Order: sequence, then C-alpha cells, then structure tokens
Amino acid sequence: MYLGGIPDPRYEDQSVKAVTAGDGSFVLEGVPPGDRVLGVRHPEFVPTSVPVTVGEQNVTKVTIRLDQGGSIVGRVTENGVASPGSSIILTKGDGRFGDPHTRTDTQGFYELRGLGKGTWALSALLRGSSGTGPLQSTTVQVEEGRVVEHNFDFKTGNSVLEGYITENGEPISGIDAVVFVFLAAPNESSGGRVTPDANGFYRIEGLPAGSCHVAVVVRFSIAQGGTWSVGGMRTVASGSAEIEDGETTRLDIEIGDSAR
Repeated sequence: MYLGGIPDPRYEDQSVKAVTAGDGSFVLEGVPPGDRVLGVRHPEFVPTSVPVTVGEQNVTKVTIRLDQGGSIVGRVTENGVASPGSSIILTKGDGRFGDPHTRTDTQGFYELRGLGKGTWALSALLRGSSGTGPLQSTTVQVEEGRVVEHNFDFKTGNSVLEGYITENGEPISGIDAVVFVFLAAPNESSGGRVTPDANGFYRIEGLPAGSCHVAVVVRFSIAQGGTWSVGGMRTVASGSAEIEDGETTRLDIEIGDSAR
C-alpha cells in the first residue's frame, strides 16, 4: 500500500505504508482527514490507485478490487543456447527504458504476471550485459486473463561498434544520454544499449556483421509533486554503419544545437 498513489519506480521516495494480512485486510494509521490517493501493488495483480476521502471519524473503511490482468511468458536464448540471468524490461506507452522488471531463470525462462491489458514494449538484455550488451525489443498485446508467449533468440557475433558522441565538437555533458544500436530483424529491433562515458565514448561488443542504425536518446523527467516524477526519452541524433565480421567499426555522432 502506498499513500499518495503508486510512485514511479525510478524515483521511489515513498515507502510501503502497509502490507495486507492473509485475509487481505490492512490498516493505515495517522492519515490526516481529506482527499487522498491510495496505491496498491501486488506481483500477481494489476497495480491500481484509488481516490479515498478520509473523514473526521476514527476509522475510514475502504474496499479495493484488484484485477488479475494478463501474463507474458517466454525464453531468452543466445545462438540457440539458454541465457540465464538475462534482464527482461517492460514499459508501456511512454517510451521509457527503465530497470529490469525480472530476470530469466537457469533455463532462460521468464514470466511477467498481473499486467494491465493493452500494448506493452518488451525488451531483453543478455546476461551479464549490465545495460551495455545485446538488446532486443518488441511489442506485445496483453489481454485480461490471457497468457502471451514471446521468445528472444540473440544472434551474436564477435564484432564491435564504438565511437564518440559530441555536441558542437565537444564531448556530451549535462544530459542523460543512451546509445542504442538497431540491427535489421523482422518485427523486432535488436542490437545493443550503452551509456557514453564522461568523454562521450561508447563501445558495444558482441554484435553480428551487417547494417545497423544508431540512435542517441536522452532521458528527461518532470516533477509531479514532491515525491515522484514522470519522464521519457527522445532521440537527439542518429547515424548508420556497416559492421564487418570480427572487426571494430568506428561511428562518431554529433548532436546539433536544435536537439536540446
């Protein structure tokens, strides 16, 4: 239970105010009278926020109904071999690329439950990549009470893409930037993801040979009250390259003034 609604997980200053008992009951003490928002999060149900008017009396009773939602299941493999510990990242509608939602088990399988119906962006990062390795993304349509299966099979190689991200000829600074590499694949975007260092340098290993598109995106946030924020990402520069098998390909990208 969260008093004030469900916080953005990237800016979670709020702490859990109460945990339900075995029968689903809960108690929040010390809540001042007035209009409040109560957020509820459970791994098997759709997160929800409900308005509550707290009266002057000693106890205000609230009943909250949680929807079961839908599920996404699947497996992550690398060149056909199970990839345990790979990150599975889930976003919906706002373009954000956040922290891992779950990780694959020892056989490469994952499961996401309690998802609201609608279109979700689903991404996988290979094990041990720490946000710098091969990435695949797709969209999945989730329906109430249904299970959707989506598998990721990474075709990795021994090629490297690297370069510098500059702004007006100088290393990027003062912006939260991420470099994405996209390789051609039916119905999916795949490749890699990395954060440039203080000198604007990026390097992505384990790529297969072929044509690629590179996008530089920046993350931003907008404060929503004193406890949490919302945000997103937008592309500020891009480029293309032909990756050679077993070689290191150099691609420098310049961010223009109008991208800010």
